[in-house]
Amino acid sequence: MGNLTEAAFDLGTQRYLQLLEGLRQAVIGTDNDGAIIYWSKAAEELYGWPREEVLGRSVLDITPTDLSKSAAVEIMRTLVAGAVWSGSFAVRSRKNASFEVSVTDVPLMDGEQHVAGVIGVSAPSRALTDVVAMAREFAAVCDEVWPGKVSLKLARKAPTIIAASKPHVGQLFALLFARFAESLDGGAAVEIAVGPAEGSPFTDFYLASPSDGDVYIRIGQRHEQRTYGILRDVLKAAEATEYGAALVGMLGGQLMLGATSLRPATFHLLLPAHPRA
Repeated sequence: MGNLTEAAFDLGTQRYLQLLEGLRQAVIGTDNDGAIIYWSKAAEELYGWPREEVLGRSVLDITPTDLSKSAAVEIMRTLVAGAVWSGSFAVRSRKNASFEVSVTDVPLMDGEQHVAGVIGVSAPSRALTDVVAMAREFAAVCDEVWPGKVSLKLARKAPTIIAASKPHVGQLFALLFARFAESLDGGAAVEIAVGPAEGSPFTDFYLASPSDGDVYIRIGQRHEQRTYGILRDVLKAAEATEYGAALVGMLGGQLMLGATSLRPATFHLLLPAHPRA
């Protein structure tokens, strides 16, 4: 896998990395053997290693703690087999200080849909997320990449806490948005809407109660027909869809894809609100 380089990333992956960099999440790219081929500015800041000192080295010698190294080997095997991995993980800095990060590792696919490497995203773990504030932050980052093309509609303006780490929610948003990169680059517009479960397709499918307080998030076109497809029935043409579903499952939520004749299709996301005290 020595011929895999950062220059080989397709446009969707490049936009994905731009969004994550804007969210100050560390991004590390490796080949199938774990050799580092991409090390973002945020990775330099989080782990303390300058880019030029880690490129070509094994990620297993750089970021895991001694105690987490065996787990990292097993995670790498999972990723090379084509699965996504997300969770909390113990890492260390250049000065050997250990800390917990929220991680999403996504297989990097080549043109023949074979796993060619891994994109790993990490940021210091946090217990809970104000999803309204997170949506505002993400929309602002999107506006830097696609000025005037991404709008935000908030039916819930007050703080809305969900039982998921902020880095993981940011990683999920960026991963789903990779699906829209080409359309946005071509001039299309996308809306992010955050509101209650009422009126969402999840109540149609009895996956949510109108009174349960869960957070409904829509990413896609402003208007679309009210027909939906369960995500597992959607063709696996875009990795963002498949991997996004796995990450949503880890967060305990639900994900649907609007099945309309228009493109880009719209994601419908339900995340569980934090139980009230």
